[in-house]
Amino acid sequence: MADAILSVSYKEDRRLMDKCAHNFKLVTGTITFDGGTYATGGISFDLSKLIPTLHIVLFPQIGGLTFEYDYTNKKVKAFYYDYDAGADGVAIERATSAISSVVPFLAIGK
Repeated sequence: MADAILSVSYKEDRRLMDKCAHNFKLVTGTITFDGGTYATGGISFDLSKLIPTLHIVLFPQIGGLTFEYDYTNKKVKAFYYDYDAGADGVAIERATSAISSVVPFLAIGK
């Protein structure tokens, strides 16, 4: 199975920026996991060209997966919860496997 590739589409939300963002930049968009292999540790997702000083990236939960932005390594990571385990706890990173999802995101920074 081939490595997963993200395709990204985005736009600056000028209407929202004008109303409440003041000196912040807001970018909305989607990332598409192509169904290739998601590698444990995340997939490259560098937003620094759009927002040099990134403050937060938000993703919804999709298909039982929770997504997180790794600010240090500039990657998006996928997690799930194992509620059948004896000691339910923190989210578990998705092991190397295929993911086919379109995931919206909101990024805020300066």
